[in-house]
Amino acid sequence: MKWIVRIMSVFVVTYSSAQLVVENSTYNVLYRGYANIVQLGSDIGDTTLRVVCGPGLTATALGKGKFQVLVSGSSSSSTLTMANKKNTLLTQTYKIKNLPTPELVWGSTASGHPVFDRSIERLAVRYPENVPLTGSFSIVSYTVSASGASKTFSGAGSQLTRQIIEWIEQLPDGTSVTITAKYSSKDKVQRSIAGTFVL
Repeated sequence: MKWIVRIMSVFVVTYSSAQLVVENSTYNVLYRGYANIVQLGSDIGDTTLRVVCGPGLTATALGKGKFQVLVSGSSSSSTLTMANKKNTLLTQTYKIKNLPTPELVWGSTASGHPVFDRSIERLAVRYPENVPLTGSFSIVSYTVSASGASKTFSGAGSQLTRQIIEWIEQLPDGTSVTITAKYSSKDKVQRSIAGTFVL
């Protein structure tokens, strides 16, 4: 019976604490040019809660204590404060950073890593896996070349052509394949990105 009471106590403490958690401090970062989503507790049952933005921040309520936060200016940090009519409930400090550089991915393999399946056709641009962001990137076109080979191929979209795949499958092990892609994001500006993959 005692162990049941202990388990229930842990559950209650965990649940109560979850209502106050801002977010994991590892990710207390806001990015310029990005629709940052932050969780500032819970607004269930309290219609008087409001968020006070520090310098360079603008917040839009999404409900249940969640906010979309946009950054302007050049400050390296700022704050968000949650309050109701009577009290300041919490203040959270955030680091402010520029968006990281995305990476080119062939299948599930990021640039700089060995490729084990040469038959995969899909290319993508994404943020590195250690960055807690999602991005919307579209590949417009690409070129493919390889070390020790004189041929260069090109294509449109995010799929390598069957001709390119058949050529890659015949290259010797240890060959470095370089893919250069033009891509765009929400701002519609085309940018270039290159990746090198070892067969």
